[in-house]
Amino acid sequence: MEFQVNPEDKPQLVMEKVRYSMGDILRGNCTSPPASIPTNMTWLVNGKSMNASYIRLENVTHAQTSPKTPMYLTVAGIELEITSFQVGKLKIQCQAEVFQYKSVKKIVLDEERPQLAQVLGTRTSSSANIVLNMEPMTLLLWSALQILLICWSTR
Repeated sequence: MEFQVNPEDKPQLVMEKVRYSMGDILRGNCTSPPASIPTNMTWLVNGKSMNASYIRLENVTHAQTSPKTPMYLTVAGIELEITSFQVGKLKIQCQAEVFQYKSVKKIVLDEERPQLAQVLGTRTSSSANIVLNMEPMTLLLWSALQILLICWSTR
């Protein structure tokens, strides 16, 4: 007589990166815990069901069961181009199902934002910062001095 052994834990979800940009390739895999029959694996990206890019079944030995009961790990991979984010996030879910047993592992990935280069230096080193922090009368005198210097240099 054979007994069904359901997975004991949640699936393990591993992604290639934690931040992605539009057009990047999302890569990851989801591994089910050992079970006596292959596990049905389902991917959801931002709530939309996606096909796995690959599914691999591995026969493993489970220390708590008899050798007559084979145990299987199911590994489902995903590889797809990112075409949209939800408020700068990608919500990834992996569902593992064996008959009445269902377990979900969720992860949220961030959109990678480009960093703007500092072309003219930092704000604290610019002369505009000095002008903005001045009193009105000092600002007027500073402007007059700059006008005089411009006129003098063009002579």
